[in-house]
Amino acid sequence: YLYIYINYLQDNWSSWLLLIKFILNIIYSDIIKIILFFTNYSFYFYIKFKSIPVLN
Repeated sequence: YLYIYINYLQDNWSSWLLLIKFILNIIYSDIIKIILFFTNYSFYFYIKFKSIPVLN
């Protein structure tokens, strides 16, 4: 999946590695029917977002 994010010269791939690893670990796997983060760390990872009011 890294090829989606790197540029044409392929000199910026190292800056994307941590983000790609994180994204792949929090995606639900249809094959094993669980989040990969849970299989690695034995707990679920939740991201809580704070809602920001929209100014009109």
